[in-house]
Amino acid sequence: MEKLKNQIETLAKEELERANKKFPLFHSDHEALGVIEEEFFEVGVEWNCVKNSFDGFSIDVFTDNEIEKIIDIQNMKDYAINACAEMIQVIAMCDKFIDSKVDRNE
Repeated sequence: MEKLKNQIETLAKEELERANKKFPLFHSDHEALGVIEEEFFEVGVEWNCVKNSFDGFSIDVFTDNEIEKIIDIQNMKDYAINACAEMIQVIAMCDKFIDSKVDRNE
């Protein structure tokens, strides 16, 4: 688990570098809040899709629907990847907030 967490941290740093090339540091705490809120919303959308796919998969298992099992499990995987990517963006924006506060206080 520790190795995975380190890899996530590395991905978040890479995402922060990409974001900083496109957008400056946050000008205010309110701007940071808005950006992070948007990322949380996107996480929620993807998580709901994961949950819906899981619910469909559960029904497929109980009804022996072999074709739909594969479709739902692939969808669940894809949405889970999307949710993880959105969470990495949340981590990156948390780091951006910290960097912005340091920059504005210097």
